[in-house]
Amino acid sequence: MSSTARSNRLSYILTGAPILAVLVFILFLVLLRRWIKKFQFKEKVNGYGKVAIVTGASAGIGKQIAKELNLRQIRVYMMCRNVKKGQQVAEELHKKYGCDLSRLMVRYGDLSNFSSVRNFAQEFQRGKKAGHFGEQCGMYNHTHFQKTVDGYEMTWQSNHLGHLLLTELLLPSLVRSESGGRIVVLSSDLHLYADTVDSDICNSEEHFKKLSQTYFRTKLANAMTTVALANKFASQSGYQRLTINSCHPGVVSTSLIKGDFFQKVVRPLFCKNLEGVSGKYFSEGKVSKTHPLVKDLDACNELYRVALKECGL
Repeated sequence: MSSTARSNRLSYILTGAPILAVLVFILFLVLLRRWIKKFQFKEKVNGYGKVAIVTGASAGIGKQIAKELNLRQIRVYMMCRNVKKGQQVAEELHKKYGCDLSRLMVRYGDLSNFSSVRNFAQEFQRGKKAGHFGEQCGMYNHTHFQKTVDGYEMTWQSNHLGHLLLTELLLPSLVRSESGGRIVVLSSDLHLYADTVDSDICNSEEHFKKLSQTYFRTKLANAMTTVALANKFASQSGYQRLTINSCHPGVVSTSLIKGDFFQKVVRPLFCKNLEGVSGKYFSEGKVSKTHPLVKDLDACNELYRVALKECGL
């Protein structure tokens, strides 16, 4: 083979390689899509007359959850730290996806401020009965140690304490719900890598972890608090119709599988077969592996007891 022929063949191979890589990647996405659909929630949901609260609803997963709930006829209260941004998001959901603006209620609420959380809950409870409560616990302060006005580490309060306080304050509304209330807490599979949920450590500048542990700890706290609350609901009169579960929402950005993450949230929120199921952790549509501390009821109850005290309850 002449040098010219070898050069042309090499050029052909190099030119075709990127095309082949793209085709392989597309095939991978198609197969991934089919695999994900095996776990999808297929029950028809009509949430007419139901009310849901979504925290962190002006961006990311919270925004997508607000959209999907609204499209299922549910009145959604969007708890946002930036009301102007929240209103812009509501307009976007209306124009881009056909969401009903009359069922997107943007309200101010800052989970890193207990006073703000109390004000939000007080405003909401004026005659409202919450049927579903989606906690989008995803704040990640990874750059530097920062305390809230209440004296706790920013990520710890925003992802753990703030959501617990809001849950406790909204329990009367959930109890009044005719169909019973369901709470879904967005934890993460990353909770498996958490080193501790000791409040003294989690709120200490000395033990602050810039990259990961600070966030992992809050995800473990979310899963453990879910177990503690489920135990409380089961044993306390008037609360038996309430359920609470946590789940891993996943991270999806590709258009081919965009929106499938919602399936991981919608199953514990709406599935009829899960009525009465509480205190579980879901990942990929099924009850999944958890950190050893999540299985330790005494540890979960102690975390809950300490957190209530920190919230002033």
